[in-house]
Amino acid sequence: MMHLETANPIGDVVSPSPLALANEPPTPPRGKHLVLYGLDWDAYRRISDALTDMKVRLTYDRGRLEIMGSSLIHERWTGLLAMFVYILSEEMRKTLCSAGSTTLDREDLDRGIEPDRCFYIENEPRIRANRKIDLHKDPPPDLAIETEVSHRAIKQLPIYEAIKVPEVWRTDGKSVTFHVLQPNGSYEVVEHSRSFPFLRSDDLVPHLQRWGQVDEGTLHREFRDWVRQRLSAKK
Repeated sequence: MMHLETANPIGDVVSPSPLALANEPPTPPRGKHLVLYGLDWDAYRRISDALTDMKVRLTYDRGRLEIMGSSLIHERWTGLLAMFVYILSEEMRKTLCSAGSTTLDREDLDRGIEPDRCFYIENEPRIRANRKIDLHKDPPPDLAIETEVSHRAIKQLPIYEAIKVPEVWRTDGKSVTFHVLQPNGSYEVVEHSRSFPFLRSDDLVPHLQRWGQVDEGTLHREFRDWVRQRLSAKK
């Protein structure tokens, strides 16, 4: 039986039909999320399609669907980590293609997720001309970013593991962790990034914590200068 819950309560638990949800899908207030249970793949896809143009992110795991709203602090932290990726790629002369928060799902896994941001780096040439991503034939993004401002009802890393995203950066605004997929198919927290090997997770924290102290343009310049210094020191 399917039912809906609010992870941060904003209403009573109800039991709408999958069709009703697809026609008028519920959306959470900013920074809050809804959790639906008992959905099959078709119901999940109908809801996903109906919410395409709305500023929410979906996480689906074998019958459970979380619909997550956004908040200013979440968007800012995510934007900063994404900016770090752009600068690192430029300074290291790496290929890069942003896939934003595009839906990553596979029916055979009965799982799907919309990252806060994701990027193709090593596999960028393989999807450069694509208008959409089909994980049945296309590689997953090389790097995904997840900003964790509030508790999530559905664990995200097992979904990324199933989809085989090689690297995930996670932050709560105070720390950053790099999760790299191992040969056994599970993630391991590592010190250095897979995509940018000289970079340690702790290197990003001082720059992330500059948020609120300087404007974004200054933060961009400071981080770029730091990257150039580190790269010059390695030559």
